[in-house]
Amino acid sequence: MPEKFLSDNIRRNISNYRKVIGLLILIIISSATFLFAGGNNFKNSQKITPQNPEIQSQLILNFLDSAQSAKENYNYDLYLSYALSALSEAEQINSSYYVTKGLKTVGDAYYYKNEFRNSITYYVQAVDAAASLNDSILTADISVELAFTYVVNGRPDSALLHTYNALKFYRDKDDYSINKSWCYRILGDIQYSLGNYNKAQVFYEQGVGVLENEIEKDSLKLRELSMQIGSVAMVLAEQKKLKEAIYYYKRSDSIALLCNAKDVVVGNKYGLSYAYIYDGSYAKAISICKEAIAYFEATNDKFYLEGCWESLGRAYVSMGQLDSAEHYLKKAEISALQNNAYEFTKEVYVLLSLLYEKKGDPEKSLSYYKLFKEQSDSLFSKNKMYQLDVLEVAHILEASEKEMKLLEESSQTLIAAQGKTNILITIALSLAVISAVLLAYLYHHKRNKSKILQKEVDKQTAELNKANVSLQVANAELQEFAHISFHDMREPVRNINSFTKLITKKGKNITPEELEEYTSIIQLNAKQMQILVYDVFEFVRIDSEEKELNTFSPDELVNDVVKLLDKNITEKSAVVSKQIDIRNIKSNRGMLSVALRNLVENAVKYNTSLNPQIHIQMHNGNDQYTWYVKDNGIGIEPQYHDRIFEMFKRLHNREVYQGSGLGLSITKKIINKMDGEIGVISEEGKGSTFWFSIPKVD
Repeated sequence: MPEKFLSDNIRRNISNYRKVIGLLILIIISSATFLFAGGNNFKNSQKITPQNPEIQSQLILNFLDSAQSAKENYNYDLYLSYALSALSEAEQINSSYYVTKGLKTVGDAYYYKNEFRNSITYYVQAVDAAASLNDSILTADISVELAFTYVVNGRPDSALLHTYNALKFYRDKDDYSINKSWCYRILGDIQYSLGNYNKAQVFYEQGVGVLENEIEKDSLKLRELSMQIGSVAMVLAEQKKLKEAIYYYKRSDSIALLCNAKDVVVGNKYGLSYAYIYDGSYAKAISICKEAIAYFEATNDKFYLEGCWESLGRAYVSMGQLDSAEHYLKKAEISALQNNAYEFTKEVYVLLSLLYEKKGDPEKSLSYYKLFKEQSDSLFSKNKMYQLDVLEVAHILEASEKEMKLLEESSQTLIAAQGKTNILITIALSLAVISAVLLAYLYHHKRNKSKILQKEVDKQTAELNKANVSLQVANAELQEFAHISFHDMREPVRNINSFTKLITKKGKNITPEELEEYTSIIQLNAKQMQILVYDVFEFVRIDSEEKELNTFSPDELVNDVVKLLDKNITEKSAVVSKQIDIRNIKSNRGMLSVALRNLVENAVKYNTSLNPQIHIQMHNGNDQYTWYVKDNGIGIEPQYHDRIFEMFKRLHNREVYQGSGLGLSITKKIINKMDGEIGVISEEGKGSTFWFSIPKVD
């Protein structure tokens, strides 16, 4: 990152010089103040706030240098204190430049303290401040810092936005190869955090390529190159390409040693420990991981310490050394909870559940399994998956920009060609008055034909662009669908298998209460699997469904939907009313039935009222039909109104409300296929009104 990898010698020389100058200035100011006041107010003059902007600028530089020195000594509390002092002084003299530097340094300090939310707050202000200075370089550099922080804070969508903003600035500039490499590393980190290891590898290798093409490499570029190669090794290990991963880790180490980047070498040891674990070389993994821990404890790096403890726990569990595994996994759990590393705790809970199962302690195993389930089903732990659509759309937009550029170039070529034709016609007209009428006729005929041809070209180009975007969206949707459905299908199967083994293991010693609890969990997962398979079938079937139109009574359609859901409605003692003012409509009855059924089923399911009420209404507009399904249920907070229509998105734990998370996604897909729109009006605790409109057809 910018300013984080400056040469130690240069930094120390600058720091010492500024400190000496600053000390002399403070002595002069103190003496002058004392003489002027006659020593009468000595107690009040101990804290001196110079009003000279040049002097305060020097004080700011001193604070920034002291902050840097504190960081080098791993004293991050002191680092933050000096950074805040620099910012305060900058605000007093109203220096936009130093305020920007101060905001950025405070953001850096919070980053090193692992307080990422505070870091983001100051980085965002720093980006805005740099932009107001019209300093494109500083804006881009701070945007990269902010993007790095968003990645580790589980906000890949925001990280992507700031990375692309920075990359737009760096892309066409030859002197910013290292900055480009940072951007590619962030893009790789985003894809890695989402589990897209192939895509992550592509971005990491792009970053490597940018730096390898450099003829001369300083220590900063060598450091970044070693980190990029280490990132390639990391994704290769995740893909179980262990020999390649080990080769790249060693290559990264050799480059890091050239620039004395010890932290990169130690970080590689941590990454290499996972490669050895995947390879079954547990003793090697434990050995190098303990070497890394010694360094990270000295540098107070909590982020890497948590990872090392988890890695050691994983290795010891695999070796059957359960007491050692428990020691390190509990340390990882406590630290992760203190640092709000929710996604990381999920991995620790899985290992602890397995650990206690091996120790013969089913109660603790079940307890940690439930914690894992709660974490898995929470919106926070699924936050990364929520961003997948945003990331894929960004790539589609980038591709669309390229296509539009090509289309513009093609248009310019056509215009130039038409201009040449016009010149030839003008010359021909000037040669003979007799042929003027004939040439004019030919010209107009050709022009009309060209317009017709151009319209056809424009039409086909638009259709191709539309088809291309649809294909890319479908591809992104398919990737997300495959990834999440595999995860959601695998989980119930694993749960059924685990609790069946637990029942078998306990045998005759199992109590009736335990048997009832375990079998209820098995039944719950089996039912979840059944629901998921049915909804997956419905979701896939929509794409192949033809837009078959038929005339039918909407009133009868509602009656049929209510009959299908009679059991659900009766169990909740719900009352369903309707208001349909038109006798017949023309539409796809089957698809409309599925959409209404999903909305009414949700209205019944998510209703805890003592007197559940569901009202179905259809409005006959000028050119469309609008349907409303209103309930007095639990309601939905406004910030979740868009998310609920995404695939596999749930706002509640499955133990409370069963389902696949596909119902509203299926409904939206149906309405989109019918060229309609869908939305919701709701507040938490005040019920919901789902609506959709579909165009009338002749």
